[in-house]
Amino acid sequence: SDLAVVDIDFGEESPRIDNVRIIKQITDDMAIEIEMDFVYAANAFFSMDVQIFRGKCYKSIVTLTHIKGKLRIRLPSHKSPYKIDLTFKNNEDEKVCKFKVDVDSEKSSLVEESINRILSKIFKKLFQEKLVYPNVFSFNLPVLSKNLQKKTKEDLKDILKPEFNAVALEE
Repeated sequence: SDLAVVDIDFGEESPRIDNVRIIKQITDDMAIEIEMDFVYAANAFFSMDVQIFRGKCYKSIVTLTHIKGKLRIRLPSHKSPYKIDLTFKNNEDEKVCKFKVDVDSEKSSLVEESINRILSKIFKKLFQEKLVYPNVFSFNLPVLSKNLQKKTKEDLKDILKPEFNAVALEE
């Protein structure tokens, strides 16, 4: 079977982030860990073509209806000084995300049900394997240059300290 993603839409709302807190202060390995409450309910969807039976193509839409949990970010990554780590932590009784899978309604309900079941399992497993603690998703962050890695702990604290510049507005 083949699966081709045709379109991706991340919805019209941005994620809601609350209660940002530092979990681990800057240490000898020059890393900092931040945790925040993360809620995303913008109904992101992935439109795809699924070929399962005898080369027939079915149009399918996987909708990610809800993500809720604690998002933990580690900067820099354990794996590379030029990457950042992301993971979701959730309580045992909570699900981090909810999925809804829709298939082209012209097809028979038996085919719809089997495609729904298969795609839902694939996406839940993928999300669980890549993004839910203790699993970590790492990605490149170009801002982390080699020059930043040569800084001392005190230099890094100054870099991470937020600066607010007041600008006078002309009337």
